[in-house]
Amino acid sequence: MELGEDRRLSLSLLSSDLEYGNPGALTRAEFESDPHQNVFNTLDGTDDATRQAVLSFQGSVGGGFSLAGNVAYRTEAATTLSTGRAAPAFGGFFLDAEGGTWSGAVQATRDVTSSLGSHLIAFGAEILDGETESTGFFTDPASPGSYDPSLPASRNTAGALNSALFLQDAWTLSSRWIVTAGARGDRSDVRYDETIPGTTPSDDKTFSEYVVPRRGDVSTEQEGRSLRLLRRRFPPADRRAAVRVSAFGSNPDLAPEDSRAYEFGARTHGRLGGLEVALFWIDTKDEIVFDPTPTPDDHVRTERQRRRDPASRRRGVGPRPHRT
Repeated sequence: MELGEDRRLSLSLLSSDLEYGNPGALTRAEFESDPHQNVFNTLDGTDDATRQAVLSFQGSVGGGFSLAGNVAYRTEAATTLSTGRAAPAFGGFFLDAEGGTWSGAVQATRDVTSSLGSHLIAFGAEILDGETESTGFFTDPASPGSYDPSLPASRNTAGALNSALFLQDAWTLSSRWIVTAGARGDRSDVRYDETIPGTTPSDDKTFSEYVVPRRGDVSTEQEGRSLRLLRRRFPPADRRAAVRVSAFGSNPDLAPEDSRAYEFGARTHGRLGGLEVALFWIDTKDEIVFDPTPTPDDHVRTERQRRRDPASRRRGVGPRPHRT
């Protein structure tokens, strides 16, 4: 919907229904011999229904500012059946989960011109609030695909409230040089409540990173080619230590992850398209990983839990093709 004066309002709707199987449980030798011989997990599968609505606004709001924002609501309901080689003796597990998430983001932008060049200043906020309820059932060994809905084996609720503020300035020194710098603050509140079997205490935790600088992004462009060098510090997308502690849960005492990234990239353009290549180096402290064979030194509270690695490093190069 065009609102006039370069302002626009839009609505996006998504509806998805998926049904897929999860066969597996072959050993590596069996798979290499004949990957089609599997007779295990033939009942397994997941039914997933997702609905989403996004309302967006973009346009000028006066005073030299432009505004872009959206608000979204997403629901998802999924049922999953898991069996396997041991199903005739122990049965399987059926999981019924559903949840909903509200989210929103807003960003204001303004161009400022000075004797030292022009600045494109952007600032804004993000928020997400969601919750998922899950109920699990053991299935009958005589009939691994069936369960008694009146006898749940587990029931829990997990949720999160995430919020962030950000600021960025793209400083154009000349037609060839641009310097970009910015900062971001994040806060995450996670919660977990278990009613069945009730062996795990309910808990909630708060994690925050109030200053996450993004600095040293310098780029230059000439005759369809560009180079850039940047250094930034950022928390990973899932930087929270989980609250839940169960047989396949997590250690609630873990610290959030902390990463620093360095990147050098080059880009070229032509009539038929373009190519971008980047060298990257990422150092991560307190990375949270899944450990299938923990030891007492890993400071986990139950088996098969997540633990903290002191540090990790990722280095690589990758092309990014572009078409015009």
